[in-house]
Amino acid sequence: MAKSLLRGIRYAQETFRTTSTIGDPRLLNTNVRTDYPAFSATIAMQRRSIVFLVKNLLPLFMLSFVPLMALYFPHRLSRERPPVVVSALITGIVLLVGNNNQLPEVGYTTALDYRFYVFFCLSLFSILLGIISARLILKRHKPLAVKLDWIARFLYYVMILCTIARYWFVFRDSLS
Repeated sequence: MAKSLLRGIRYAQETFRTTSTIGDPRLLNTNVRTDYPAFSATIAMQRRSIVFLVKNLLPLFMLSFVPLMALYFPHRLSRERPPVVVSALITGIVLLVGNNNQLPEVGYTTALDYRFYVFFCLSLFSILLGIISARLILKRHKPLAVKLDWIARFLYYVMILCTIARYWFVFRDSLS
């Protein structure tokens, strides 16, 4: 299966015009023009988006569940949440660097980068919740920690669904 689809080819015969004197000092301060024949071709290609998305977003999507699962750790393990999520965060950074090395040098943030930023924010959210939960348990406020975990899980799911919905609405026409 080809990785790209040919969308079209355009070509044109053109003329390249220059006012260079080509180093001849006699032609300085004159209106000399030289026309050269030229040919231009433009090939429009479209990437098979679904292959690209599966290859690049599936590992990140699966990795996004590590911080979520950390929110399900029992409260006696609340101190272990941050290190687990930090390891997922480091893995996400390695994935981002690997993906950026595959893409050509661009001076702007790609749609793939935004998904990584959402993952980083969710990971930091999970780390923060782990720290808050551990402190609440230490201060003997376990009911509040349980309630906070329920709210955090709900918000985490909402953020994942909102991200998926946003990508679907923005890029659904480019999927082929």
